[in-house]
This record gives sequence, C-alpha cells and structure tokens, in this order.
Amino acid sequence: MHTSPHEDLSRRLFLGRSCCSLAAVGFATRASAAADVEGEHSKQIDKVVHKNLKAGGPGIAVLVVSAGEIEHARGYGFADIETKRPITTRTPFDLASVSKQFTAMAVMILAEREQLTLRDDVRKHLPELPAFDEDRPIRILDLLHHTSGLTDYMELWTGTDAEFEKLPTLGVLKIAAKHKLGHKTGTQYEYSNTNYALLAILVERVAKMTFAKFQAKEIFTPLAMRDSFVYDGSVPHPNVIPRGYKRTDDGVELVGSPNVIVGDGNQFSSIEDMAKWDLALRSHKLVSKQMQQRAYTPGKLDDGEAHDYGFGWTDASSDDHRAVSHDGSWAGTATYICRYLDDDLTVVILSNDDAFDVDALGDKIAEVYS
Repeated sequence: MHTSPHEDLSRRLFLGRSCCSLAAVGFATRASAAADVEGEHSKQIDKVVHKNLKAGGPGIAVLVVSAGEIEHARGYGFADIETKRPITTRTPFDLASVSKQFTAMAVMILAEREQLTLRDDVRKHLPELPAFDEDRPIRILDLLHHTSGLTDYMELWTGTDAEFEKLPTLGVLKIAAKHKLGHKTGTQYEYSNTNYALLAILVERVAKMTFAKFQAKEIFTPLAMRDSFVYDGSVPHPNVIPRGYKRTDDGVELVGSPNVIVGDGNQFSSIEDMAKWDLALRSHKLVSKQMQQRAYTPGKLDDGEAHDYGFGWTDASSDDHRAVSHDGSWAGTATYICRYLDDDLTVVILSNDDAFDVDALGDKIAEVYS
C-alpha cells in the first residue's frame, strides 16, 4: 500500500484479503463463454458497480478478463468532477502499490538475463547501505519479499510535506542508510515501501538507464501498453490522468499525488493496458513460466516459516483455488488486482477516490462468476 506519510500506516500491513474469501467460492469451468452469457455478466457487473458508486463524483475503471478474453472493460464516474471529463478504458491511474509487481518484473527480467542474481547482497549494487549484519546480508530476495528489516521510509520521514513532494527515489536510499533495521533480516515479514524504492534504484544501476526508461523499453513498449508510464518528475504529469479526490464530511475534495519516488508506486496504467499486462502474465511473454511462478510463490523466513508475499503479489489462495492479488492506496487513488489462477479469471479496479473500497468491490465482481 502506498500511503501518505501522515496517514495510518496500519493499512499497508496486509494486502489481498479479499481474494481469500472468494477463492473458496469456486468458479464454473468455462472453456468458452457464449456472447449472451458474457453480456449478462457485464449487466450484473454494472448493477454491482452502480450500487456501490456515488453518482456525480469520482469513479472507477473496471476490467474483467476470463480465459484470456476481455469480458468487461468500462469506466464509471468522472476523471475530473469540475469539467465532467469521464473515466474511460484508456484513463491512466496511479497504480499506487500495484506498481510493485511491475518493479518485481524488472528485477526478474534482469535476473533471467544473468545481469544479477536474486541472492545478491544488495550492497553489491547499493554500496551506500551499511553492512547491518556481516553474517546475514540483505539480499535482493529480501527486498522482494519484504523481509529485509528496512523500516518504511514514510515512518522515518521527519521533513515537511513540501519537502516530501520533492524527495527523489535516491533520497529513500539515504534515509535507509541512516537508520537501524527494524528487525534482523530474514526473521520477519514486514511490508515496507523502502524495499521497492531500493529495487528501482538497483534496476537503474544494473541496466544503466533510469527506471522509467527501463520500464518503457522492457515492459510497456513490448506489450504495447500505450497509456503506461513511470512518473519520476523528469517530465510534467500529462493532463489525461484523473484528478484525485478524498471523501470529507462535505463531499469530496481534491488531493494531489505529487511525489516523485518510484518503484513502490508512481506507475500509471489504464485498464486497457492492464488487460495487456494480464495477457503477458498468462503467456509468460516477459519472463519464463518458472520465474513467473516464483513471483506468485510465498516467501520463507530464515527459520523456514512461510509468509504470504511473493514478488509484488500476495498469495490469496484458499482451499483448492489459487489466487494472487495486490491492492494500493495513495493520495487520490485506490487500486486492486486479483488473479484467480485456477479459474482463469482476473479482476482489476482503478479509482480516483482514495477511500473507495476496491477490495470489497473486487469480491462482489468475482462473485458474478461463481
């Protein structure tokens, strides 16, 4: 979860709960869906959305992919309340912490090219970090799995909001280097945005290009994700992105998302592009099937105890149904993706209302297919 430095940080400690409840529901085997059935599903999704979305305000974009086919892709509500600009299937939203699976993909691409190994000591690439423990270095795997012990930089930040807005990703490395670990590496799972910000810096150094350029070159362009980009402050925000809102007692008010830290967030994508992302994951277009499975596989602590987080994905499986998910929340955005692996179903929800309960809506949409 990518939250503001002054919000309740407890929301970031557990991701993907919603898929767990639905994985137990089960889905009918659907080798091919007739057009009238697909249309009925869309009608049901429309009803669910309209029941949960307040008219005349910020909205959402919803994507459902089943058996490799887009069954539902639609925007609801306004990207800009003042101008009444609607949300469409090509509206690029800040993915917030859903960005982490793309950061993990960058690392996996470099690993398969043997430009790094997942067991590398991170100090090989980030020598600014101190050797917190000579006997147990922080490895790239620890960053991916959130077992490094590095405290979330948002908890450590002591400057002003204005200064935070300008904090570069490299600033996260400087903050991490000045503070002790929250716990010994490999002994606990603790979700920390610091881990993925450092992964972005690591990618830059190994690939010898900016993280934004690497993602464009190696992911967005090959997948024809024409609405996707990483925002690092090097160019202005495009005016096609939605304005972000938060709920107040008087209705909604604008809220910005102006920081320039990448890796843990600040990737923008539309639901059209997220459909292309889902297809690439299905077809293993970017990395091998074996590597992709590692991303979905829960990590283990040094004592062998498993936890739920893979590489940018939370294991949300239950009973005999495998599912992986992630959600995100940031100033003016709320995001959600759940891939029901055994049932060949993916649900994506992107919102410009940071209080919108995307997880609950994801559950309700998936129930349409139960």
